[in-house]
Amino acid sequence: METLTRDDLRSLARHEAPGSVSIVMPTHTGGAETRQDPIRFRNLLREAEKRFVESGGRRPGIRERFKPLYALADDAAFWEHQGRGLAVFVDEEPRTYRVPVAMETLAVVGLRFYLKPLLPALREGERFYVLALSQRSVRLLEATPQGIEEVDLPPDTPQSVDDIAQYEAPERSLQFHTQAPAAHGADRAAMFHGHGGASDEALEKKRAREFCEAVHRGVMRQLGGHEEPLVLAAAEPLIGIYREVNKYANLAGEVVRGSPDRAAAEALRDRAAEVLRPVFRRRLERDAQRYRRAVEVAEGDRASGDLQTVVLAAIDARVDTLWVASDEQVWGRFDADARRVQRHDRRRIGDEELLNAASVLALRSGATVRAVPRDRMPAAGPLAAVFRFPAP
Repeated sequence: METLTRDDLRSLARHEAPGSVSIVMPTHTGGAETRQDPIRFRNLLREAEKRFVESGGRRPGIRERFKPLYALADDAAFWEHQGRGLAVFVDEEPRTYRVPVAMETLAVVGLRFYLKPLLPALREGERFYVLALSQRSVRLLEATPQGIEEVDLPPDTPQSVDDIAQYEAPERSLQFHTQAPAAHGADRAAMFHGHGGASDEALEKKRAREFCEAVHRGVMRQLGGHEEPLVLAAAEPLIGIYREVNKYANLAGEVVRGSPDRAAAEALRDRAAEVLRPVFRRRLERDAQRYRRAVEVAEGDRASGDLQTVVLAAIDARVDTLWVASDEQVWGRFDADARRVQRHDRRRIGDEELLNAASVLALRSGATVRAVPRDRMPAAGPLAAVFRFPAP
């Protein structure tokens, strides 16, 4: 099982084949609910089988594809290592993803994979990273409003200052040990004794800088090409040193101060989210204003909240930015050739979730797609879009 990435989402969005199966469900990391997760999963497999047959597929064929998934339902170790959500996509072979957000429980069979529940996990503007850095430990964490998970750094990334010390030349080596911090918010004190032709303070600072440089190289190898904010959680002197060596463009100006060694990941996420709250608020308001200006100035030619208009624009690869309600489903059908979208009050056999269809089509053309709660949509309806150019 893999952790979902943006590249995975793009690959899944490009997929199109009749009888494609999507299963999404919330999962649990502990407690009695973990024993219920395999049962829910098995029930969703049965529901997916039923929908596959209703769509014209053969039951023996889908059961053969589901064999490895039924085996997972009985695999206790698999269910002990879950995030907050599980997503499974099946064409010829099943693909399973651990997702750091709680999701709805749903089985869908159709032409496209059902990706809308995954969008909050990669939501631009509200996904961020936390680097928990001390002389004793290094953690890079990926956070969303719904959860946080540790990200593996390259194997050669040091995990402590001691990892730097072991590579020093013998003639320059010093006996080095650390003590527990004397007060809350301070990193451990480094103690040197030996010889080397420089003051203990200068040697300590040099080693700390080498440590921060090596950690930063690992961070950049992991986050190269990313644009999400990175919040540093550390104490002095590492705060100042890391800022000096940093080359990540979106390192937050504010930090979570204090040694992060004993801080739970969830606590670090909450404190970092407070640091970034003004940044995210400005981004969301800026995007909402952009949508409203486009509606007012172009009178619907460059933006719309109408379901049919937006779905057809997604078919035509005209969508620049799309918002869909993460907590709502809109079932129906659309005919690309007839340029017609039909919405149903409730889900019918053969229906497609139209917010997902618009999202998948927009992702294929490189659009920015954001899934947000209905009360945070820039328009009154369950979807809204800014277009690259007017309809022909």
